[in-house]
Amino acid sequence: MGGEAEAIIRGAPGELRVSRIELCLENVGPFRGSHEFTFERGLNLIYGPNASGKSAIIRALIVACVSSALSEDEVDVLNNYEISGRVRLRVGDQKYWIELARQPDGGVHVKGDPYIKVKAARIVRLIAFADRLNPLVASILRGDEAQATAMLRDAVGLARLEEAAASLEREILSLEKRLEELSAERGEVLSRMSEAGQRIKELEASIRSSAPTVEAAGLRLKEALAEREKLEARLEQVRGELEELEKKLREVEEKRFDVSLRQRELRSLRQQLQERISKLHSKLPERRKRLIELEEEKRKLEREMEKLGERLKAVKEEKERRLSVRDEAKCPYCGQPIDRSWIDREVERLRELENKLVNERIRLGRRISDLNVEISDLKEEIEEEIERSKRELRRVDAELAEAERDSRRLREKASRLKKRIGELVEEKARVEGRLKALNEGLQELGVTAEMLEELMAKRAELEALRKERNALARRLRELEEEEGKLRERLKRQKDLKAAVEARLAELREDVAEEVNEAVMRHFELLKLAELEPPILSRDLTFRLVRRGGVPTRLSQLSDSERAILAVAVTFVLKLHAIPWFPIYAVDNYVANSIHEKALFPLLEYLMERSKRRGVVTVVAVHGPPTNRRGLEIYANEEALRVLKFTPEGISGGDGGQSKQPGQQGGAGLQQ
Repeated sequence: MGGEAEAIIRGAPGELRVSRIELCLENVGPFRGSHEFTFERGLNLIYGPNASGKSAIIRALIVACVSSALSEDEVDVLNNYEISGRVRLRVGDQKYWIELARQPDGGVHVKGDPYIKVKAARIVRLIAFADRLNPLVASILRGDEAQATAMLRDAVGLARLEEAAASLEREILSLEKRLEELSAERGEVLSRMSEAGQRIKELEASIRSSAPTVEAAGLRLKEALAEREKLEARLEQVRGELEELEKKLREVEEKRFDVSLRQRELRSLRQQLQERISKLHSKLPERRKRLIELEEEKRKLEREMEKLGERLKAVKEEKERRLSVRDEAKCPYCGQPIDRSWIDREVERLRELENKLVNERIRLGRRISDLNVEISDLKEEIEEEIERSKRELRRVDAELAEAERDSRRLREKASRLKKRIGELVEEKARVEGRLKALNEGLQELGVTAEMLEELMAKRAELEALRKERNALARRLRELEEEEGKLRERLKRQKDLKAAVEARLAELREDVAEEVNEAVMRHFELLKLAELEPPILSRDLTFRLVRRGGVPTRLSQLSDSERAILAVAVTFVLKLHAIPWFPIYAVDNYVANSIHEKALFPLLEYLMERSKRRGVVTVVAVHGPPTNRRGLEIYANEEALRVLKFTPEGISGGDGGQSKQPGQQGGAGLQQ
């Protein structure tokens, strides 16, 4: 049914009557700084020339009341030269406020506490403020009959009430269909309960007649059957245990076989290692002999190396002596002259000898190094190989011992399993023998067994039928409870539908009648009543007929007639649909569209109805400055007097409507 029209659909709450409202503007429209305006109950006329701020006051009033229902352009009432502003509204003892802040992108951010906060804001905007941005008013002013009809029906909640009535009708049909389904299911449940009751009686009678004989004869049978069942269960258990033990025994034997193979492998490996160690020990004398030979050769080479070192030292000393006497060419001992060429030859000879000795020494050093490596290899080769073989032998001995322990453990486990298998085989033979004897005895009681089984089947069926009957009884109670709830809901929905339809009839009758009465009153006052009543049909569609029965269209009315129609329609809807909202406003664009001879009686009508219903009505009208001041605000009779006796009359249009909000209009503002 829509939250916006909730008050309309459920019946309007009581009227809110106020004596006055106060509006404070700060940096709004052309008003820079703070400006306060007071509006009395009844008619308040904002009167002034172009660019005096009339439109700004109306727009600020709209922003303070229904900012949540406005577009970004509609809410932008901030002065062009300011970055922030504020609108404050006082209604009775309650205060409301809106803050405006200019954004870097040029837009305006709005926050605050408006008069209408949520659901009803759009409806209030539609019928409490007659300005050219109002879609209902705009559609009437431009003669768009289809749009105006749709907006009008939406404003009074007629469309939503009709949808609610249709929705209730669909739900009622659905409930009635569900009740039929429940009734059919209840009949089926009762039929099944009757059938189950009849079958229960038959079974109880049959059981009472056969039970004593069958039970007496079947007592021994039951005992035998119970024993057979127990023995069969034990036999099955023994077979399962035997199967499991035989499986385990096979696994143990497989493991024993694997361990036996491993033992043979380890013993063979142990014998190989022992033989290898013996061979290595047998090679030791030969290796020791070779080691002695190598060490003897090494000692000889070291002695030869020592001799070469002494000889090389002597050659170096001799060479140095020859070189020391070469320059003086004299013997250092006797002073006899010596041939230098001979000295050079001696030095050269000594150098060659020195090089030869050095090379020989290098050769001996390399040979000694090779002998050291060979000696080291001989020492380590046999010892390391023997040690490796001994370590491997110890590992094999440990693994062989572990294998022997595993073999012993598996042998013991296999012995235990075989013993238990033997016991189970004996028990199996005993159980099978007892079962054979029982089966032979049961063959003599075959007829009794069949009768007992039949009796047990009847008792099971009887129990199942009793449970089924109880379940059907529960389902029957559930169906009856659901049916009762559905009937109550059906009654409520039918009552609600009747209330909605009554409200629809009331809306169609009252709204259409009041709008028709108001519109025709103004046409008669203006002697322009060329239309025949009613102007609106009961479904709130326009029914426009000229005198003489000539149909006409909204678009064929004059601008003044459409403006009067817009004001009359919105004002009557405001009184009827939202009497709890105490404000009604008309901007100068709409007011100035009305012929000057029709404006006075229209405002007189608004004053009378507003004072009687406790509404603050604000109308902006274009006019000349008063006493060289900007705009003035007049209330009630004074407003009519000023409007009636203004020498210049009322000028059509308002140039201030298209001015930028930043332009200042008039120096004298009545606060």
